[in-house]
Amino acid sequence: MQLKLRHVAAAAAAITLVALAPAGQAGAQAPDKNDGIATVDGFKPGKAVAAPGEIGTRSASSGASSGDFTGDHAFDILARQADNGTLKVYPHSRAFDGIRTYRPAVPINYGWSGFRWIGQGRINGDALADVISIDQDGTMRVCPHSGNFNGTATLAPQSVVGYGWNVNDLVAFGDLTGDGFDDIVARGAGTDYAYLYEHSGVLDGLNTFKAPITILEGVRNTVEINLADITLDGYLDVLYLEPADTLGVFSFVDGPVDENGNTPGMQWDLGYGWSTLNAITVSEVNGDGYPDVLGRRRNGELVVYPHSPTWNANNPLATLQSPVLLGYGWNTNNVIS
Repeated sequence: MQLKLRHVAAAAAAITLVALAPAGQAGAQAPDKNDGIATVDGFKPGKAVAAPGEIGTRSASSGASSGDFTGDHAFDILARQADNGTLKVYPHSRAFDGIRTYRPAVPINYGWSGFRWIGQGRINGDALADVISIDQDGTMRVCPHSGNFNGTATLAPQSVVGYGWNVNDLVAFGDLTGDGFDDIVARGAGTDYAYLYEHSGVLDGLNTFKAPITILEGVRNTVEINLADITLDGYLDVLYLEPADTLGVFSFVDGPVDENGNTPGMQWDLGYGWSTLNAITVSEVNGDGYPDVLGRRRNGELVVYPHSPTWNANNPLATLQSPVLLGYGWNTNNVIS
C-alpha cells in the first residue's frame, strides 16, 4: 500500500496559512481537502545546516532520534526503563563494533513513567541533545542539556513549551527550516494532516515554537514518522511506517514542478516486513555521517540497518543495508530514542 502524501501549505511569503492556533497551544484546523494528490502552495523545507544525510528526529511510543549527550560528537541512545521510569543514556563507544558499539547505560534522571512521549532534539541552540517530553495531560516540556554529561546533573531544569499536545498523536523533531533549531512535525489525532511548528530561534517557554501550519496530507494511516535526509539531497525527508509494515520515505523537494515552482513531493518504499520490529528510530551508528535506522526486534535484540550510503530513486530498496546486531535485552526499555 502506498500512502498519499501531499503538501498543503508553506511558511513563506505570498502563501496563505490556515487557521493557526495561538503560540503555546498545539491545535490547528485542517484545510478543506481537495480530491487527488496535488500541491497547494507546496511546502519546501530549508536546506539542512549540516551536510546531506543529517538526521532529524522520530516519534511515537519509542521516542525520537538519537543525539549527542556525551559531547564527543557521536550519537548516543536515550531510553526509559519500563519497570521504574528511569531515564538513561547508552553512550556510543565511537566504534561500530557489534554488541560493543554502545556502552552500559548511565541513569540521568528518575520518575519518567508518567510521560506518554519522550524524545530528544536541539532546542536550546547548542550541539548537545535536549530531552523533550509530553505528559498524559498534553503538556510539552524541554529539559535542556546542562553542558556536561554527568549522571543526574546532565539535564538542566525543565521549561514548559506548550499545552494541548494530546490533539496530536504522532510527534517528530527535526530542523525542517534549516536554521539550526529543531522544529516539530505532528499529525493531528484522527486526521489526515501533519503540521509544522517552527522553532522561534530561542528557548523561551510558550514562545519557543510558532503557531502551526499545515504541510502534509495523506498521513491518516501512518504508524510512525521520522525526519532524516534519507535521499541525501540536503533536505530532511519524512521516514514513515505503513500499517502493512512497509518502511517508506517521502521527499518534499522531488516530483514535477508546477507553474508556481512548487513540487508535490515523491515517495518510495525502502523495505518490507518491518513487523519483526516493535520499535524504530533513526541515528548515526557506523560513523559515516549518514542516517541509519535502529530497530528493536520482538525478542529484545537491538539492530541497525546502515545507510548504503547512496541514494538511487530507481532502486530505493538498496538504500538500507542488512541489519547488524548491536545488543540483547532491549525489551527492558519502553522508550528508545
